[in-house]
Amino acid sequence: MTDPDLSDDVEVTKKTGDRSSLRRFILGIDDPRASNSLQRLLEERHMSSTPLSMDEKHIIANILQIEKKTVKDVMLPRARICALSVTSSFSHITETIARNLHSRYPVFEGSLDNTIGMVHIKDVLSTFLQKKDLCLKTLMRPAMFAVPSMRILDLLVKMRVERQHMAIIVDEFGGIDGLITIENVIEEIVGNIQDEHDQEEKMKCIRDDKGGFLVDAGYPLQDLQKEVSDCLSLQQHQEDIKTVGGLIEHLLGKVPCRGEIVHHYPSKLVFEILKSDPRRIVSVYISHMRENKQNGKKT
Repeated sequence: MTDPDLSDDVEVTKKTGDRSSLRRFILGIDDPRASNSLQRLLEERHMSSTPLSMDEKHIIANILQIEKKTVKDVMLPRARICALSVTSSFSHITETIARNLHSRYPVFEGSLDNTIGMVHIKDVLSTFLQKKDLCLKTLMRPAMFAVPSMRILDLLVKMRVERQHMAIIVDEFGGIDGLITIENVIEEIVGNIQDEHDQEEKMKCIRDDKGGFLVDAGYPLQDLQKEVSDCLSLQQHQEDIKTVGGLIEHLLGKVPCRGEIVHHYPSKLVFEILKSDPRRIVSVYISHMRENKQNGKKT
């Protein structure tokens, strides 16, 4: 039986387009009735002959935690954005699409910070099949923009209302900070979603016979902590540092060059930059500091 009060919320949303009402209806945020109903259902299911599976518990836990997450926690960083220049040739567009296999691409004029729209590969394919001249300026659609501090649930509602699947994230100065898709948001609830084009991720942390680690800069710090027997103290660093690369950049205050070595004395670890570019670290070699018995120094 439908709750008449919740039905009223839906009716109000339809009439006024009030996003906050729709947001409350989706997950019952700030609504004691929804929280109490959820708690009662969980208790009843726990006592039943078919209790919740681990996957179901995981999804419920994610739903309860997503209220605290912002766009910054989920977005794809600027360095990993694949975009097209509005002046791109047909061959460059098709090569980019074939190489990256995304369905939507930001379109910029001059530089990524001047993103002027987005293009869907269906529009590109349709133009190709009709043997028309391909011009991104006429094919592109309006892009959605959001700020890093926006709550994930607010963005999800905005995407539904505006029927958008991708948003460009801009910083306080108007520069492009990252990108987020509706799939990224949904994955925060149900976990990783792989389609037919997704490749199995290669191992990001490989231990060698010398006791060191070859690590992708995007490797999570919490996972690295397990690999190095908890000698890496995470309590000394800001909560928004999630990856090995983020830790190194935090320690140096910059993006290091290839070959630079960073000592992390609290954990007695040495980070050697194996590969980087001007915008990000790509891979790192991590080893334990060696103590010089003659002078007691660690190297």
